[in-house]
Amino acid sequence: TLERTHLGVNTLTATSQAIAKLGAMESELPLFKYLRVLHDYSSHSDEKLNSQYIMPHPVVTVYRSSQHDSSKHLPVQEILVFPKGGFSYVRDLVNMFNTLNDLNLNEGKHSLKTFLEDIKSQLSASQFKLKMGLDMAASRYKRNDLDRYTIPSFSGNGALSGDYKKVLRAYLELVKEFDLGFLEDMFEEDDYAAWKNLMDHCESIDKSIHVVRPSIYLSG
Repeated sequence: TLERTHLGVNTLTATSQAIAKLGAMESELPLFKYLRVLHDYSSHSDEKLNSQYIMPHPVVTVYRSSQHDSSKHLPVQEILVFPKGGFSYVRDLVNMFNTLNDLNLNEGKHSLKTFLEDIKSQLSASQFKLKMGLDMAASRYKRNDLDRYTIPSFSGNGALSGDYKKVLRAYLELVKEFDLGFLEDMFEEDDYAAWKNLMDHCESIDKSIHVVRPSIYLSG
């Protein structure tokens, strides 16, 4: 269904893949060309890519924190990296994992911001052609009765606490300082005003920033 209410995400993924492969077979097209046809027919005319093909870029988790492991304290669910471009990203990703191994072990000394500073430093020093992203899983930090968020260990000043506008300003500072290109679950999923403002500001900063909300891919 359009509301995705009858199938879970794993079943939906497998079903979508099977249907896409069947459509490609019936159209006598390779799968990647069939997907391009679907894109061209479903997009507005000014968004069509005129059947130009680009290499898919993976988004890879380099750090998992408190949502997955209670022994970790940083308030981000995941820190992600993905390629800026080119075809050397597999090598860069492998080198990135090796470089950050010791840094991950010492995350207890950091706030989220200082940890990002260290990762940025490693990226710059090693000249990896990678960008960073965040998955905040921020619903857990929202107090609906107070209409505010409290995010622990956010910076050297401690917790970030305030309404969505204050949190948004802090996020945008991170986007600009660390050239973030991927933002997932940055607010509680039904905080529509927060999401709308985040998207508008990201659009003005860099149109290539991907913004992801639970169950809905909002931009990119």
